[in-house]
Amino acid sequence: MFFNAALVISAAAMVIYTYGLLSPSTAFAFFSISLCTLSLAAKKLYLNISLKNVAIESSEKKHFLGGHCFRTYIDSNGALWIRYEDICKRLKTEHTATFMRRKYSQYFCKANPILDVWYVHPKALQALIGRHHSESDLPVVDFLENQIIGVHYGLLSLGGKQTMIPEPIASEKKRWVILFWNGELGLITTLLLGGALLYISSVAFDFLCPKEFVLHYQQTGIVYISSIISTGALMFWCGHGVILATQHWLASGRSVLMAFITILIGLYLVTLSLEPFVKKYNQYSFVGWLYISADKDEKASVYYDPDLKGIIINGDLGFGTTIKLLETLQEAPNTKIIGLKSYGGRVAEGDAIHRIIKESNMDTYAWAECMSACVITYVAGKNRYISETAKFGLHRSGHHWDDDNDDSPTETDHHIENLMREAGVHEWLIMRGMIPSIHGIYLPSVQNVLDANLATQRI
Repeated sequence: MFFNAALVISAAAMVIYTYGLLSPSTAFAFFSISLCTLSLAAKKLYLNISLKNVAIESSEKKHFLGGHCFRTYIDSNGALWIRYEDICKRLKTEHTATFMRRKYSQYFCKANPILDVWYVHPKALQALIGRHHSESDLPVVDFLENQIIGVHYGLLSLGGKQTMIPEPIASEKKRWVILFWNGELGLITTLLLGGALLYISSVAFDFLCPKEFVLHYQQTGIVYISSIISTGALMFWCGHGVILATQHWLASGRSVLMAFITILIGLYLVTLSLEPFVKKYNQYSFVGWLYISADKDEKASVYYDPDLKGIIINGDLGFGTTIKLLETLQEAPNTKIIGLKSYGGRVAEGDAIHRIIKESNMDTYAWAECMSACVITYVAGKNRYISETAKFGLHRSGHHWDDDNDDSPTETDHHIENLMREAGVHEWLIMRGMIPSIHGIYLPSVQNVLDANLATQRI
């Protein structure tokens, strides 16, 4: 609960400040609250690990002989089990766990449900002890028979209960999700399952994304939002499970080096669980996709103009403008010219309208502002008309809130350059137009536009 709250608060602080919706002091307050929440989450995780340690420690009883420890476990049926690795260390038996499991299936198992270790029942142990006649083994054999096994059965007799043959171990049935969260599936299983789930999640959401983005932008936004939330939650869930599974791994006497590596993996996943909320997915952040899925973009007005005998697109090229154009084209299928007045908008929308104009072999016309993404649309015209009152503006693509857009041109910029080259626009104007970032703009004159063949005819 605490960590989930921290994710929401931290993500909100980052993206809200990034978009300039809050002052730095307010954003800092958000960060402070999230840090406090994260501290509480870390404390809760530490408490969870401590409780697990206590449960593991109390599940076994330790018996010492000459500095060597024999750990025993008594199951819910009252049967005694001794850690097989402790027997092997002292009696030097050559029988592997595989051999013991095959030969003594009823008396050799992982009896303790919270530890991934093998235990041997006195019945199987007596068969092993009977083969040892070394004088150095006699003290160990005597200790096992009298101080551990004998004492246990003596206590059972006094209590009126004696279980010589263990019954099938009854373990509490839990869903695998809970077992994973508690690290009870085993370290290797946890790592493999967590990696598989993260991979399947990424592939599944890519598969669910509609192919035509601008025609299904809301559905795409919902898919990306679901992907971001589930990826963050899945990373934290996997990290939590790996950390607790590592704890069980160490308690089972396994490799310390492996435990060190996996604890780093678990901590990395836990800290990385916030990253999807501030990362860009297909050029948009978490808040950007929220904005898109809520259909909050300003859309240009699209209508048929009898005087122009064509369709006018007037306003920002926000998501949904292409859909409005397609609807208007259905009402006026014989349209041969598109009039444009726009300060720009979404590059994806400008590119989609560019394809429609080009495929329909239509002309374009600009008599007022045609800037940014509008230029992408304008250049698609077979004949590109311009009036003396037109104002063109060119710059690189990006987002106004992103300072990184001052760097070198992106793949989107190169795509725009290629569209202009295909239209026959002269190279000098293309290169000049790609100098300003999203924070600036190049304003060529009408004559510059004509000389560079961006416009083909003055009217």
